[in-house]
Amino acid sequence: MNGSTSIDKLPTATALQSRLNIFQSTRRPQHLKMTLKQTKFGSSVVNGRLGQSHADLLDCVMFFREDFKIIERRLHVAVDPYRIRKSMGGGKSIYSASGRDGLVTDLKNAELITENSRFEITGRILEKTMKSRFKKEDKRKWGNYGERALEVWVLSVEWTELIKNDIGRFYNPLPLCLMKEGAVAALARHVLTHQHMPGGGWKLDGLMMAVGVERRFDKVRKEMLDNSELLGQMGITFDFNSGRVKMVAAATSPAAAATDFNESGRSRHRF
Repeated sequence: MNGSTSIDKLPTATALQSRLNIFQSTRRPQHLKMTLKQTKFGSSVVNGRLGQSHADLLDCVMFFREDFKIIERRLHVAVDPYRIRKSMGGGKSIYSASGRDGLVTDLKNAELITENSRFEITGRILEKTMKSRFKKEDKRKWGNYGERALEVWVLSVEWTELIKNDIGRFYNPLPLCLMKEGAVAALARHVLTHQHMPGGGWKLDGLMMAVGVERRFDKVRKEMLDNSELLGQMGITFDFNSGRVKMVAAATSPAAAATDFNESGRSRHRF
């Protein structure tokens, strides 16, 4: 059976997912119909409704996966649905099943065209989700443990190619899931795409422009301050007076293109 290489090499996300503004900088995204997002890193055309909660879900699937492999050029990711919903709640609450299902539907329906100097991708993100034959112990039942089935996410050929060819970023998404303001999550994600910080840090207004935040500067500045603790958990600081954002510690492992993605190796679990 076709499989993947080391499971440790699957990134939480890739740089272009944030740099091309594929996910709107809000937790209440609007349905966009072929709206061009042009940045210095390239451009993206999105036909669908994708926001920061969708990015949270996708990050959690990638980071908290049970296993993954590539079959017929499509990345298959096995996840524990309960763990994903708990992660979406930042580890402190359980994200609603209906809310999660709505995000999954949006991820299936969204159509993308992304282009930069290295490659162009036209297609969807998620092809389907399905039950796995593999089950894991369910410890939620006191004194009488049961089992619950894993779920398999089948990502599209195009999205798989993006992961294979783009710069992988590795981070724990729990702090992002706890950020109530989508603008702050989008700004943090953009910072996490960088391996090096510019001298003196980033200007907040410049970051807002880069991720498409079209709100009053003073409101976003206060939201950044309110989320200082969560930003700090990701190695990001914000100076309220200067409006500068800095990366004080590497919250991600060194950036590396996922060139070792292939269809050889073994899978630990059955799909």
